[in-house]
Amino acid sequence: MLYVYIPDRTPRHEYIVHLLLEELLGIPVEYVTEPAELQAKEGPKLVYARAYQGPAFFLKAVPLLWEKDIRPQAIETVAWEGAVPGIFPVDGGRWAFDPLAASFWLVSRYEEYLPFVPDAHGRFPAEASWMVQQQLQLHPLVNHWVRRLLTDLRTHFGTELGKMPTYTFRTTLDIDNAFAFQHKGFYRAGVGTLAAMGRRDFRMLGARFNVALQKTHDPYDTHQKLRRLHEKYHTKPFVFWLLGDYGPFDKNLSHKNPALQSLIRQSALHADLGIHPSYASLSKAALIVKEKKRLEQIVHQPIIRSRQHYLRMQLPRTYRDLLAAGIRGDYTMGWATTSGFRAGLAAPFLFYDLAKEETTKLRVFPFAFMDATLLKMKLTPDAAVAHVGEIVDAVKQTGGWLSGIFHNESPGGWGEWEGWGDVYEAILQKAVS
Repeated sequence: MLYVYIPDRTPRHEYIVHLLLEELLGIPVEYVTEPAELQAKEGPKLVYARAYQGPAFFLKAVPLLWEKDIRPQAIETVAWEGAVPGIFPVDGGRWAFDPLAASFWLVSRYEEYLPFVPDAHGRFPAEASWMVQQQLQLHPLVNHWVRRLLTDLRTHFGTELGKMPTYTFRTTLDIDNAFAFQHKGFYRAGVGTLAAMGRRDFRMLGARFNVALQKTHDPYDTHQKLRRLHEKYHTKPFVFWLLGDYGPFDKNLSHKNPALQSLIRQSALHADLGIHPSYASLSKAALIVKEKKRLEQIVHQPIIRSRQHYLRMQLPRTYRDLLAAGIRGDYTMGWATTSGFRAGLAAPFLFYDLAKEETTKLRVFPFAFMDATLLKMKLTPDAAVAHVGEIVDAVKQTGGWLSGIFHNESPGGWGEWEGWGDVYEAILQKAVS
């Protein structure tokens, strides 16, 4: 048990103390309301305040967690441990910065509530993020801070308080387009063929005809290959299915297609399923409910997980929409244009609605890399594996949850994915070892 005294504590305090001490470090917390009550307690004591004199473990605070509005914050860094800095510096405290305020500012995605210029898909752009601007996005800062915090608490109290976070990896797959050519019907096949002819894309035409004549395998039909890899490396994936109506960015088979339904039911035997709300759902929240029900009707089980297609989300609206739709776990928290830890944390956490100042029931599962992003970064397959390997090592060093996004297209090694056929297995091998 750790007794915690915070004068005039707010929901912000309770949220971040619960996340850091109870969830990440496994330390039971009991709040005390007065300094005299704290002094009477026997056992480890922590004080978080602007000033304090006494025997407790004292963390000096900046005003952020007592504030009741959302305003631009002056983010200053302070040297800490190697390449990992602290933010929100303080003078005269046990630490040179305020780890609770720093963690809250990152994990709450405070900066995403302030005005910004969205990218072409309506998203908060990675380039607008403080971590990306400081080139710190590959460091799970909060994981570093809490690990050191536990060490300091143990040293101060001379007891094996809590537990060190441990490394966990879960792979995830987005099925945006289950097949490249098969099962798409006469109209879509005809339109695709005419478009390829108009572009004089003879490679595409050849692939279409060879698949139609059953001379070659559909290059996106890697589903059996993926299942074998998951069995080989003893990992159970999360699989998110796009079931939106056809549109410019939503091009999977119809949810009524028997081949797609059969594939989804097969995946439910070997994976944890989630809905992949369509591109259009960002502006039409009712589509999340509609598409979620489609998946539930196919697999005859409740769906409580989701990841936004194209990673389109806007805080806090999207997360409120997901909660209203019955979603309890979202896997969208990451960047589309760069690897890294968008919330500064390699661990699941509850979404804190900063505009309402309340902790919600939606648990956020961040991802740190995506195959499509690695391709956009113009990495070679070998360089992509090495890049992800560095991220894996970073999380293994601090302990935490690691996840990445893959698509069924990349293991097929066709088209823009030529040469990438073995990348997924190489990353699995590194991540699960």
